[in-house]
Amino acid sequence: MDIYCKNCRKTVGKVAAEKIPAGRQASVACPLCGGKILVERDSTPEPAVQSSDAVLAAPSTESPGLLCPAEEDPKKILPPNSGPSPASNHIPNCDFSAMAVFREAWRKTTGFKGPVWASVLLVMAAMIGINIVTSVIQAIMGNSPSSIALGMAVQITANIAMAPVTAGYLMIALKHVQGKPVTYRMTFAYFSNFLPLICASFLMMLMITVGLLLLIVPGIYLIFSYLLVMPLIIEKGMSPWQAMEASRKAIHRCWLKVFWLQLLLGFTVIGSALLLGIGLIWTIPMCLLAAAILYRKIFGAENGPESMAV
Repeated sequence: MDIYCKNCRKTVGKVAAEKIPAGRQASVACPLCGGKILVERDSTPEPAVQSSDAVLAAPSTESPGLLCPAEEDPKKILPPNSGPSPASNHIPNCDFSAMAVFREAWRKTTGFKGPVWASVLLVMAAMIGINIVTSVIQAIMGNSPSSIALGMAVQITANIAMAPVTAGYLMIALKHVQGKPVTYRMTFAYFSNFLPLICASFLMMLMITVGLLLLIVPGIYLIFSYLLVMPLIIEKGMSPWQAMEASRKAIHRCWLKVFWLQLLLGFTVIGSALLLGIGLIWTIPMCLLAAAILYRKIFGAENGPESMAV
């Protein structure tokens, strides 16, 4: 029997049917989101006896609707989108090293820098244009409360709009890690997930701020624990809170490895910035790729050639 999580919309495991009494339920925790899953074994009804001379016809394979539950193909009674996939039975895996992820991210920068920096330049051009228009309007309005409110509204709107773009950077990095072709346009392809991404950004900011106020350490813990939230929302279809908890619980098992990886990447970015900023051409895409590789190794990735690589 398949163990299917309605929250993750994935089959996360299997259990022998004989271990669950007929007509009874068993409760298990989902290894991805931690939610409660009820596994039920239906009791098979006894066939009705028509007469002593009646001959029971064998069920036809051409009309699956006439099959009894025990004879139906398990694939046909699974909920939608629960078919086999690279991450269907995947349990968060921490069998990796920070240096191995670092090296792989560096190797995979080839062919990835162009799409990343093309989209970055587009975003920068859009932000500069918006700021110029806003400054002109504020200059016409003068130093009034309306002018100040306009400036604040523009900044808040720009920050909100950046959530799907940031997720887009991580997703094209994941596609590149999977060996799929990427373009700069793909960065802007995730505005359909606008609301959950915005909610997740707000909740993460809130939780991290509260954690930093509580002696700083909890906030630092959450900064790294929420590193993989956005890909989980887009690729796994999780809600903001489910993605936050799934990311936190998974990274908790290998938090020090993730911490050392981010520390190594941080020093690398700082060192590259000292060289007139030229090194950032390589190190910024490298950081995105490192996050994508980390996601692939911990959670697996859908429909990728390396989705279960560790």
